[in-house]
Amino acid sequence: MTSTGQYTTRYNFCTLSDYDYLHFGLSLFESLQEHASSFHLYYLCLDSKSYETLVEMSLDCLTPIFIGDLETDDPRLVAIKNAAPSREALIQENYWNKTANDKNARTIQYFWVLASYFSWYVLKTYDVDHIVYADSDIFFFDNCKNIFDEVEDHSIGLVSHRLTRWSETRVWGKGWASTTEKDTIPDSGFFNVGIVYFKNDEVGFKCVETWKDWLLDPNNEYYEDYGTIGDQRYLMLFIPLFGRDYVKVMESIGHLAPWNVQNHSYNSNSINWLGQEQSLIYYHFSNFAPDFSSMSYQPSPRHGNAFGLVNIHPFLRKVHDEYFLSLINSKEKLNENSFRNDSI
Repeated sequence: MTSTGQYTTRYNFCTLSDYDYLHFGLSLFESLQEHASSFHLYYLCLDSKSYETLVEMSLDCLTPIFIGDLETDDPRLVAIKNAAPSREALIQENYWNKTANDKNARTIQYFWVLASYFSWYVLKTYDVDHIVYADSDIFFFDNCKNIFDEVEDHSIGLVSHRLTRWSETRVWGKGWASTTEKDTIPDSGFFNVGIVYFKNDEVGFKCVETWKDWLLDPNNEYYEDYGTIGDQRYLMLFIPLFGRDYVKVMESIGHLAPWNVQNHSYNSNSINWLGQEQSLIYYHFSNFAPDFSSMSYQPSPRHGNAFGLVNIHPFLRKVHDEYFLSLINSKEKLNENSFRNDSI
């Protein structure tokens, strides 16, 4: 394995969205500009409008890539659009649109195929020695170098959901094999797909390629137990299949999400996770709901946990307000008009 000195030159990230979610992706980009000494963001555009917009913006350190070009080169991407959606895709479709629309659920499922596919594509296509997949609703609050310092020379990097009921007792990777624990696994799995790291070495590339192949083939041998929530539960197979010496679970990286805010305590400038004081490196603002017309937001209507805590804890209010202001800035760049007033 190579030295982590490779990371002193450039940190490589990839993300994806359509135009309706582009302001989230632009805020991710803004946070990288502030918290990465040198980086590049590969952006998979899921419609022509998002691609044309990013091409026209011509942002330094960002490469837009059009999904249609990938679909032309690989007919498997087109074919998987017709696959039956996972259980979680149907649940999300019902939540968002209050229907059991199979077509819409298939679209959600297709988006989940693309995280693994695009990570693999960037490693295969571009001259990069690593890639970090980041959901477009990730926002950095501190130096992203901490991720690379934590992953060290490992080929694969994962983060847990930080659901206290099982994180408190689990020692990651010491002889555990997720294939034998399916009766005690949370529906969401142990690991979160919001941030996933792959080194472009033999093990890292094989892992992301295998993850991609699982998503392209719903008939794979692990689908029944690990394909029920899109791409996410498959992450639990990385340690047993590729070896705990190659996989780093990044528990020292401070990170928050709506499903775990209640499992942390807070000081004015830091978070505390299971007795460990940590700087907040990033927040996964899943289901963050801004209302630009009223200059307000809901922290996470679907997950719910963040509602009261944002009002109780000044630290959480501060980071949510900062994210909302970034989204306003990103939205203005796209719409060329101002939403600002004195509300926030």
